[in-house]
Amino acid sequence: RFDLAMPVGFAAGVAGVVCLFPRVAGVERADLLFFELMVSGLAFGVVFLLQDEITSPYGLPARLLYGLVVGVFAMGYQYYGSYPYGICFGVLCGNALSGVFEHVGEILRRVAFAGKKKTGKGGKRAE
Repeated sequence: RFDLAMPVGFAAGVAGVVCLFPRVAGVERADLLFFELMVSGLAFGVVFLLQDEITSPYGLPARLLYGLVVGVFAMGYQYYGSYPYGICFGVLCGNALSGVFEHVGEILRRVAFAGKKKTGKGGKRAE
């Protein structure tokens, strides 16, 4: 099943790295972002590698964080590594940290819903 949480997080990670550390001087950041996402093989990785259901996290915050970190790792490998397609290594590093993302996502969920009380049948609050 294709979920948009990881690709959105991935695009945010790639956009952050491209905007903060552009590879080519004198070119618009939007053009660089388009080049990095469409030409360098990252789109292939997002569709086929990032969407693996077995190794990717389950919760929404964990999926967003997973995509963000994989995007940053992939761009780091593309910038500083000898292999031009960093998405493979970014996904491997993200999969290694998948359990950490689940734990952080659970903490974020608990913090976000800490003040809300559950309601019972008929709209009455459960005590």
